[in-house]
Amino acid sequence: MKRILIVALVIAGLAGAGWWAYGGRSSKNGKGAMRQVQATQGPIEETVEATGAVAPLNRVEIKPPISGRMEQLLADEGAVVKKGQILAWMSSSDRAAILDAARAQGPDALKHWEDAYKPTPVVAPLDGVIILRNVVVGQTVETNLVLFAMSDRLVVVGQVDESDVGRIHVGMPARVTLDSYPDKQERATVFDILYEGKNVSNVIQYGVKLRPEAVPSYYRSQMTANISFIVRKKEDAVLIPSVAVKDAASGVKQVMVPGADGKPSPTDIKTGIETGDMVEVVSGLKAGDAVVLTGGQSGHGAQAEEDLRGGGRVSLIEIEGITRSYRVGGEELKVLKGIDLRIEEGEFVAIMGPSGSGKSTLMQILGLLDRPSSGTYRLLGRDVSRLSDDEGAALRSKTIGFIFQMFNLLARTSTLDNVALPMVYSGAPNREERAKDLLTQVGLADRMDHRPNELSGGQQQRVAIARALVNRPKIIFADEPTGNLASDQADEILRQLELLNRGGITIIMVTHEPDIAVHARRVIRLKDGEIVADESNEAPAGGLAGGVAVAAPKTSAPAAAAVALTAHALSFGEFKEYGASAMRAMAANKVRSFLSMLGILIGVGAVIAMLAIGRGAQKAIESRISSLGSNLVMLMPGSTSMGGVHGGAGSFSRFRLDDLKAIAKVNPHIVRVDGNVNGSAQAVVGDKNTSTSITGANTVYAPMHNAQAYFGRMFTDEENLHMARVCLLGQTVINNLFGPNENPVGRMVKLNHINFKVIGILPMKGSGGFRDQDDMILVPLHTAMKRLVGKLYLDSVAIECDSGDNIAAVMGDVQRLMRHRHRLPDYKDDDFTLRNMADIQSALQGTTQTFTLLLGIVAAISLLVGGIGIMNIMLVSVSERTREIGLRKAVGAARRAILSQFLIESAVLSTLGGVLGIILGITVSLVMSRFAGWAAVVTPQAVALAFIFSASVGILFGFWPARKASLLSPIEALRYE
Repeated sequence: MKRILIVALVIAGLAGAGWWAYGGRSSKNGKGAMRQVQATQGPIEETVEATGAVAPLNRVEIKPPISGRMEQLLADEGAVVKKGQILAWMSSSDRAAILDAARAQGPDALKHWEDAYKPTPVVAPLDGVIILRNVVVGQTVETNLVLFAMSDRLVVVGQVDESDVGRIHVGMPARVTLDSYPDKQERATVFDILYEGKNVSNVIQYGVKLRPEAVPSYYRSQMTANISFIVRKKEDAVLIPSVAVKDAASGVKQVMVPGADGKPSPTDIKTGIETGDMVEVVSGLKAGDAVVLTGGQSGHGAQAEEDLRGGGRVSLIEIEGITRSYRVGGEELKVLKGIDLRIEEGEFVAIMGPSGSGKSTLMQILGLLDRPSSGTYRLLGRDVSRLSDDEGAALRSKTIGFIFQMFNLLARTSTLDNVALPMVYSGAPNREERAKDLLTQVGLADRMDHRPNELSGGQQQRVAIARALVNRPKIIFADEPTGNLASDQADEILRQLELLNRGGITIIMVTHEPDIAVHARRVIRLKDGEIVADESNEAPAGGLAGGVAVAAPKTSAPAAAAVALTAHALSFGEFKEYGASAMRAMAANKVRSFLSMLGILIGVGAVIAMLAIGRGAQKAIESRISSLGSNLVMLMPGSTSMGGVHGGAGSFSRFRLDDLKAIAKVNPHIVRVDGNVNGSAQAVVGDKNTSTSITGANTVYAPMHNAQAYFGRMFTDEENLHMARVCLLGQTVINNLFGPNENPVGRMVKLNHINFKVIGILPMKGSGGFRDQDDMILVPLHTAMKRLVGKLYLDSVAIECDSGDNIAAVMGDVQRLMRHRHRLPDYKDDDFTLRNMADIQSALQGTTQTFTLLLGIVAAISLLVGGIGIMNIMLVSVSERTREIGLRKAVGAARRAILSQFLIESAVLSTLGGVLGIILGITVSLVMSRFAGWAAVVTPQAVALAFIFSASVGILFGFWPARKASLLSPIEALRYE
């Protein structure tokens, strides 16, 4: 029991000592636990914000009373006219014709008809302004054409959400600012609220018409406008910050005021107009009274109170002995000289100093944009002074937000995408919704689709603030945030920073202007790289009136030690953003991008055309070989061997008709055997004649050579045996003797003065090399040998095999047979030649492949040149966009992200060139096929090969520029000029 009592006493003693050390001491000095503000007196107003456009109140279209010609125009656009005023004179169609005829007769005739036939006036139907003139003098018009459009008065039509329209009433005052003239503001009054609403993006909006007190001369129909409807307004109200007011248990509003004993005590108040950051006090306080702000009223409850007390927490930033040196001209320049500094969470710190004092360098080290030469930097207890580039990027993305002096917004990117950019690299979900919410909070809901050059300086800085907040950072670094702004815009930005700080975000601001630094609660002064003063500002200047409240993060950002410092996997959102960036970059430099793509375009076009022509040639060869017959072996007299002395083909060997029977029996795989004789003849029909070739063959010629008569019939074995004078004509012979549209079947043809009857027409086979296969006449073999060409021996023998696999065996058996029949000893060469169609096809395909290879080399050279062009343009792009790269790294882009972005851009550039090249190649192939007669076949495989090849060229040649971009230091890139 005694041991338990002793342990309890020890624990109680330790707890008491801890309370005294942290809580008691903090209560005594009072710093951070509470602070006082004074109630002020000034204007406050409650408004409803909306967008709208200038529009005519009553738009009237004026059409011609008759059809005719405009003779004279008396009013132009912008003219103010009265009801009944003549706007134009016109002639009817009849009067115009009469005047034209009279004009040719002379001035007297013209004057006569002008007086006799009066023109027709076009009259204004009401008082108003001409807002459109749609006709010129001399124009012929019909009665349905609009000549003029008039408006009696220009008004402004606002679109108000259904949640706010109940607060709008007729007679309510408003302020109107046109987007085209943001520095001019006009007063207007509501005179009509439309009953019918419209669904816009799932929000019901109602039209509210406002009448300007005076319509300015710069108003134009359809100009967009921003409208502030003034719901309530008070010029001399007692004002206190909204965070000072709390709801008591009894339901009344209360604030804490200093008590007689120095402790805060509650007092009841009655409130009026509220604007989000300021509240009107109707009763209970007067101007000048003090109000106490405690930790519980900072917006984060118990955690915020603990932060304000300062007890039991780790410093947000702690640096010890930080130095930074640069090599300039071979000498070492020391910018920071042993800086020691602690910054607590929730502070608003201003770092001041003259130019060259090192304040920007210190901020860049604190923001992980630069590395110290020596010393230790701890962020929420973690040493971050030696993090790698990618680890620093991950920590910046999840912990730090930047507001730059030059805004550093992506020029060709919308406001919405600029704000959402850091979330792309952090991998955060719901990027668009988060960015829209922040833009709405900073008052730029109607500027989400605008680009930076369409915004004022203050609006651009508000976009930068929204971007800094998008990842819910712990710290915001502001580098001269008001340096490029007018005084009123600077005040607005400072109010924004104050609101963010009161929401629990630590603000570290670099400035050289004392009137800017007084807004901070702590001012650190640097000189020659050393801290010379660290002062507390208990009553910072400025107020909250007129500021736009930005909601603070609902939860604190994770401690540095808890942040995952590894890059997330490349997401679809990053691919989408990189692709959009590539398209924007190409759109900004259209001519340069096209010239860069030209090499790829030509190369891919050459690849497509080359493969198409090569494939077409291959198909043509296969077609020609197929037209000669399939699985054929040709036996011809004479040898092609060069060993020994030989005569011409046919000098020694003779093929007889009985050889055909012997050959047919030599191998079971032989299907048919046909003997042929060839010659020439003069074919005559009436007064037409032509010289053509004669082929004598057996009846098996047709199935062996794919030569079945497509009209008429083939001769029979009986006709062949009896040497019948019948023939089949090729299409070329028919064209020469009869004409292409005449049927020759049944007609007589003289062949070498011998009459032959035409019994059929051979199928068209086209030209084969230098020979037209359709310029021939087929006759029975015996007829040709005995009656027409007078030959005793066959010129060739065609052997058909049952399969291509058996051709080699058949050729071997036929060779042995013919050597035996010709009694050739072993030491003598063959006196005949055996050749199959595969050999011919192989030779022709070899020639085609050589031709294709040459074209491929040309295409490869074009692609190489195109790749070098892309590398050059990407290097230029890296140089031009160095500051953009620095910005992307500052908001959390890792090296891999930058590398991927520029690789995707180069791939998009080359792929787009490849797509255009594919279109060009297909077009060239079709043109050559149509007009040059070349066979061209574009295959899906060729298109896929060209597409993959072009994309690969972009990745290959874009890697070096992309790697160069990824290795850039964020601070060096941001400083690049």
